[in-house]
Amino acid sequence: MGHEYGCFWGNELYNYSDTKVPIIDHIFYENDVICISSKPGVGKSILAKQLMFHLTTGTAFLDTYEISKPRNVLYIQTEGDRAETIERIGHMKMGLNIDDSRWVHINQDGIVMNTQVGINKLVKLAERPGMDYDVIIIDPLYTTVKGTLSNDEVATDWVRNCRKLKGHFGASVIVLHHDAKDQFYEGKNVSREDDNIFGSVYWSAFFNHNFKLKLKDGYYHLQRGKQRSGKIVDCLDMGLIEPKPLMFVNVDDELDANMAKVKKMLGLKESLRARDLQKKIGVSIATIYRVINKLMGNKVVRRVEVDGDKYYELVHK
Repeated sequence: MGHEYGCFWGNELYNYSDTKVPIIDHIFYENDVICISSKPGVGKSILAKQLMFHLTTGTAFLDTYEISKPRNVLYIQTEGDRAETIERIGHMKMGLNIDDSRWVHINQDGIVMNTQVGINKLVKLAERPGMDYDVIIIDPLYTTVKGTLSNDEVATDWVRNCRKLKGHFGASVIVLHHDAKDQFYEGKNVSREDDNIFGSVYWSAFFNHNFKLKLKDGYYHLQRGKQRSGKIVDCLDMGLIEPKPLMFVNVDDELDANMAKVKKMLGLKESLRARDLQKKIGVSIATIYRVINKLMGNKVVRRVEVDGDKYYELVHK
């Protein structure tokens, strides 16, 4: 195994055997920096805290997206108050498990990550508990920036220091971000693409992929925007239970019908990949993963790996 950072030549040019290891299967991978954005008040902070619950315990997110092992999490909060955070976590504990020995909460009224003084202060603060972090959550972006988000120099300074932060701890990073207010032209709302991240183009260039959390007709949709790997789920449809317990759950209105379709397809073929099933059935890849997970839990379907690809087949033909 080679190193991530350095200067490489000769025999060292290709001495690197690391592969992208999933932290949350089909959502978040080791060494990634991802962005989750939404309009204010939609629920991205609740979502980030729920991810922390699953990460610290190594339990599947939404009972679908596998987490291979428990992870240590640093939660950096620069908006809202600590009392509200503790209250929300208490409500979430009524429906979810968390390992309190595996996470650290940094709560500040502002952290300036795009200056050397600011990033050095943050690193020293994060070092105090003596924990090796696997995941760092920054909630939200704008309160960690001195200057305007649209300024290219501000963005590039922040990006360099975020790379320094993640490199220092060997962590992957989740950044929460507020979407800009709606824009109107001739009285009509101008919709933005899902890969649009407000501010300098360098924010979007830095993130491995981004999601937008949207609320429509009472359901929450975590919609993928830009991605680099081709492995990221397209859209997660969720409901929100509140206030006690407080947690996102899967939306399974059509689960039984899609389970029947998946079983039929697997009955006709020896084995298929998730994306093969998606093309044949015509639903989102997130729905396919949810169906497969349910069928595997019922011992109807099993997973096999061939040359690094995951295939699914019926347990009993």
